Amino acid sequence: MSIAAATRKAYAVDAEAKSPQFRKASTEAGVETGLEKITQWIPSEVVTSYVALLGLFAPDDATLRWTLFGVGVLLVLVFVVVNAALVNKKGTEKWKEDGKPGEPPKLARKRVFGLIAVGLVAYVVWACALPDTPFLDLTDQATRIGGGLVIVISLLMPKVTDLLDLKVSE
Repeated sequence: MSIAAATRKAYAVDAEAKSPQFRKASTEAGVETGLEKITQWIPSEVVTSYVALLGLFAPDDATLRWTLFGVGVLLVLVFVVVNAALVNKKGTEKWKEDGKPGEPPKLARKRVFGLIAVGLVAYVVWACALPDTPFLDLTDQATRIGGGLVIVISLLMPKVTDLLDLKVSE
């Protein structure tokens, strides 16, 4: 599941607090591996873009590898913020369309920041575990460290996201 779906889920929690009837049902994610648990929090557009850019540029030097990694970090931020704004906009439109009184539910800023934090952690760990990671410039053990982090983070991520009410499935 992408961060877009996670954002919709987080919005649904806020919407349910405002009006239980307003919440839409969503599909459950079938998460089976540690890597899937990590990548479900990274916008799928970022994963696709980063892998495509690596393939397109086939970076030989550290500067380009780190630049492409930085582009991915920036894309995580942009996609989470833009998607949150879109979810709030569509929720407001639906609220008004349904003729509901009062202010429509909004995705809380703390949830958006939580989604950004979780998305960035997931992206960094995922990128560190890749074979051509820029983290190899820091240590030749980067992929092993990244693989270990994938295991640890995939165990902790569900607990942390549950604590922050950032659920991807119920």
